[in-house]
Amino acid sequence: MTFKRVFIILVVMLLVGCGSLDKSATKDDTTRDKKKRFTTAKVEDIMTNEQPDIWTSYDLDHLSLSLDVFSDLLALTMRRDGALTSLIQEVGPVRLVLWAGPDQTLESWRERLNVRNEADFEAELVATVCGKVARKQTATVTETGAVGSFIDDDGTIGHIYQEASTRVHTCVSFTHAGQNILQCWIVDESVRSARAADESRFFASIRCH
Repeated sequence: MTFKRVFIILVVMLLVGCGSLDKSATKDDTTRDKKKRFTTAKVEDIMTNEQPDIWTSYDLDHLSLSLDVFSDLLALTMRRDGALTSLIQEVGPVRLVLWAGPDQTLESWRERLNVRNEADFEAELVATVCGKVARKQTATVTETGAVGSFIDDDGTIGHIYQEASTRVHTCVSFTHAGQNILQCWIVDESVRSARAADESRFFASIRCH
């Protein structure tokens, strides 16, 4: 084999090798770009609350029941104060609530809502929890709060109010193991329709032991 032929073969091999490296680099760059776009999309979904929430089961053994809550357990608070049990979890525009105690009925719930807020109550509905008859009611609540104060010309103190976003409160009242229990789904009115499937799942998740 002549020197000239050997030289040509080496040049061809070098060019082929460079082409392979370029393709490999291009493939790696494309993979990195896809991963970057995927990661960015996930972050944006979480920030805009568009990513579906993941549920997990939560046991309340002292009440002989369990229910599904959002998997972000750091956002959940469960307290027992004498005969009263309260479970509250707020994730984005949704708040999950369960109260158990002697006074936890729709009547006491309506009184609490009316103390500081303007609530518009819908008619009571019949529901079913653990095969037993329950009561269900929805209220649309416009929350207001004093965010500032001023002294009027006559010396009286006035307050400046800022209207908060309207929220929809839906509660189911039932009795289990000798306890009055209220299970509530509270959501910003603007996203209630979008979270309707989650609302249905939450109320259907009660399991009595």
